[in-house]
Parts: sequence; structure tokens; C-alpha cells
Amino acid sequence: MTMNFQLAPASLGFEIQPLPIPQINPPERTTLKPEDFENGYREPLDKDHPEINLLTADAMKRVIEKVRSEHGRAFLRRRQQTREEMTLALTQAGVPSCDCDFKADGFLRVERPNHSYFVWLASRPPELPDFHLSHLACPTPQNTVIIGLSKYMAIGRKTRIDWLSNVCNVRYFDEGQMSHIADDIAKERL
Repeated sequence: MTMNFQLAPASLGFEIQPLPIPQINPPERTTLKPEDFENGYREPLDKDHPEINLLTADAMKRVIEKVRSEHGRAFLRRRQQTREEMTLALTQAGVPSCDCDFKADGFLRVERPNHSYFVWLASRPPELPDFHLSHLACPTPQNTVIIGLSKYMAIGRKTRIDWLSNVCNVRYFDEGQMSHIADDIAKERL
């Protein structure tokens, strides 16, 4: 089993059949041995031993801890990468870096001559808590923007998020539109 997403490469392999994936460094690898399985490891298509391969409780605990740890680190890397990308997009759009500041609450506050913008960078598709926080935390919700993974939302979810966006008067955009949003903020068109 291998997870190889953009920010979270990890590998779960077997000692008897290591997966030679060069992009995954040894610290990101978890190797399982035959004794990590309740009845030893059996090939999935072994007709003489059709039983299921079940991990021992100890091996399962190690795998779960590794997945949780890697997921947490990937989430933090993604958040930092998104912050850096938005800051760069604003700078490239002509907003001086001194006019951009990440606040303790996580919002990026962007000062323009006539408006203050509040940008919430979600590390996943926008959800109710993002809109709730944005609406309550910002004095002018119409100058609040949520940026997150929204391009591939399911139709039903997108419909509900569109409705919520209108109710809160908080706009949201897909992170692929970051440079356009930065340009609109720079020119105070939002």
C-alpha cells in the first residue's frame, strides 16, 4: 500500500517484497515483517491459504501512529505552502509585503488604501466552520475571502456552500484562482 499525494509521501511495504519507490525516503517508510501478521503473511492469491492477512495489534498500532504522524506533518506543510503562495501572489500583484500580515487567529489581513481584506486559507474544501469564523471575526464580511480546495466539490456540497456563502456574505474561491484573487485585492475589486 502506498500513499503518494502531493505533500504526503509515505510507504507501507513488506520486508519480503519491499517497494522500491525512490521518491520516498527511508524515514517515511514503514516495513512490515511476516511476524507483524496474526498468522504470518500470505500472498493474497495463495489458493492453499485463502485466509485474510490481519495485522497484529502492535503492528496495527505502529501503522496507525505512522499514518497520523505523516498526515499531521503533511497538513502543516500544506498550510505553510498555501500561506507562502498567497503572500507571493499578493506581492506579484503589487501589494507591498508590509500591507500583508497573518494574525494570531490565522487570517491574512491585507491593507489597501480604501479597504481591509481578510483572507482565510483553508487547507481543505471550505466548510461551515470556515464561514462561521470568517463571518464573526471580520468587521466587514463582504471584504472576507475564503480560499480552499473547492474546484472538485460534489454538486450537492457545492450548492450548500454557495448558499452559505451568500447568507454570510463571505466569498470563497478555489486555490487555483489565487493569483486572480490577489490581483482583485490589489486593485480593490473584491
